[in-house]
Amino acid sequence: MTPALQVEFVSASLSMTVEESPLILERNAGSNLVRAQWTSDKEQYEVMIPARTAEGEVLPGTGVAVISDLIFFLAGKTPPKVRRSKIKEDSDLERLSVRICFGNCYLDQDSMDSSFFHLDGDANHGSD
Repeated sequence: MTPALQVEFVSASLSMTVEESPLILERNAGSNLVRAQWTSDKEQYEVMIPARTAEGEVLPGTGVAVISDLIFFLAGKTPPKVRRSKIKEDSDLERLSVRICFGNCYLDQDSMDSSFFHLDGDANHGSD
């Protein structure tokens, strides 16, 4: 985050649909908790759920303890697990975060896509 964003950032929200369930995630700056609101089978739900570090099951009987668990739960999927250590075969299994999946979808940009505003260095700034 740029210094300007660090000073001015208050909160972020994300709206998505997971297997036909609308999901809204909201997180305040500096908070580890995310407000999750979703609808499933015409029932509305809202929970405060940890972003990364589990503090216990948030939805009783579901195994949902962090936001990644909730997304996999709504998708009807079991969170994937991998060994904590690549070297030790008897290493404990650890759940993967949904962020790992998103990492494979990220498109690296060397500069801001500002062609709409003609802010790039090679933009034509002359009068037409």
